[in-house]
Amino acid sequence: MPMPNGKSGMTGSEFPASLRQRNIALGLAALITVVALATLPFVRVPAPVITAFIPASATAIIILDLLTALLFMLQFSRNGRPSTLLLGCAYLFTGSIVVPYLLVFPGLFLVGSSAETGSQSAAWLWLFWHAGFPGLILAHALALKQEQTTAIPARWPASRLLPAVVATLLLSAILTAIATLGHDLLPTVIRHDNYQPPSVVGIGLVLCLLNLAALIALWRTARDRTVTQLWLVVAMLAFLLDTAISLAAGARFNAGWYLARMNSLLCASAVLGAFMFEFHRLQSHLSVVNRRLAELADTDVLTGLGNRRAFDRQLDLELARASRNKEPLALLLLDIDHFKTYNDCYGHQAGDLCLQRVAAAIRGTLKRPADFAARYGGEELAIILPQTGYDSALLMAQKLCDAVRGLDIKHRDAATGCLTCSMGLAVTTPETRELPAALFARTDAALYRAKHGGRDQVRS
Repeated sequence: MPMPNGKSGMTGSEFPASLRQRNIALGLAALITVVALATLPFVRVPAPVITAFIPASATAIIILDLLTALLFMLQFSRNGRPSTLLLGCAYLFTGSIVVPYLLVFPGLFLVGSSAETGSQSAAWLWLFWHAGFPGLILAHALALKQEQTTAIPARWPASRLLPAVVATLLLSAILTAIATLGHDLLPTVIRHDNYQPPSVVGIGLVLCLLNLAALIALWRTARDRTVTQLWLVVAMLAFLLDTAISLAAGARFNAGWYLARMNSLLCASAVLGAFMFEFHRLQSHLSVVNRRLAELADTDVLTGLGNRRAFDRQLDLELARASRNKEPLALLLLDIDHFKTYNDCYGHQAGDLCLQRVAAAIRGTLKRPADFAARYGGEELAIILPQTGYDSALLMAQKLCDAVRGLDIKHRDAATGCLTCSMGLAVTTPETRELPAALFARTDAALYRAKHGGRDQVRS
């Protein structure tokens, strides 16, 4: 059974992005760019100091990035692509380095002289964060380009996942140690919540160029524009705006600083949101596929009626319902007269066409949704009529026989010169509880009498 967009075996994030998704992503990218440009003259305007905003936003970023990293790493365990593993490492790095950034942020857990030290450490952790993520994204883009230009792309074993995770966490730990234990050896980049030139100017320029390079590389290598690639471009754009606006703001807790944090949140949630949307779409598609497979498993391929398996289940169900509701139930068995000689005379293809026409006549005669017809075997068909007493069932049986006769299928061995059928009928009563096998045996016995009584008739 084909998967969406005709690409079997793909995970939801690897599906090509639809035109609607492209338009949504383009609209969001345009919106955040316009907002950034419009607020650029006001980025240094002081804003209320909301201390709780830091732990709330940082915690959200940690959770979102770690979840995204987990999804990419699970995806790597299936596809073995280095580019996918690098994406997982990029989000794992961000999720891990934001933890110490949150812990040393001044005014949260550190007070007094420690707060000044924590302010310097937090600033450097922010710089490492905003250098490491685009660096790993750039590596992902280069690996993706290599996969696209290689006839047989490299596939890494899943055993490389653990070393990659350990290396990423180790990198985060080393940078944290440098920013905290070795902060005195680093240039001073912030004092009294204000970023200090000229050191910040050079570092900021390098950061912005690195982020811009990662964005351009993503855009150029994402030729297929899968869902992941599309929203990763949006996430990288938001991260670039976060970096640029933070540096332009020059201080914490002003308009630019808050806007930059919102872009950080967008970067953390964009790809994960795409994953969740595609997971929902994939689940919906799988529900349709499973329902279709269930229908195929219960359908006779030749006639389109139910098959033996479906008939047995439906008879059990309807008998239980009839017994519970004290209602009658009728079972009909239809056998096409002289069908073996029909096949011998006209060929098996004509026999198949005959069965299809008889099945269509039965479907056209049964009007109620609850009535159920199945091909029991060979040229024998079974019809279940819920809530049907003897008189109504006999009338329906006669209609079915007339419908088959009305097809006017020529048969030289038939007494009438056209194809006919014999039918057995049995009915349960509201007062009795009958097992499916017993009801079928009674119906089969009635069919036997109809066939040996001259055919083209109903016996009950």
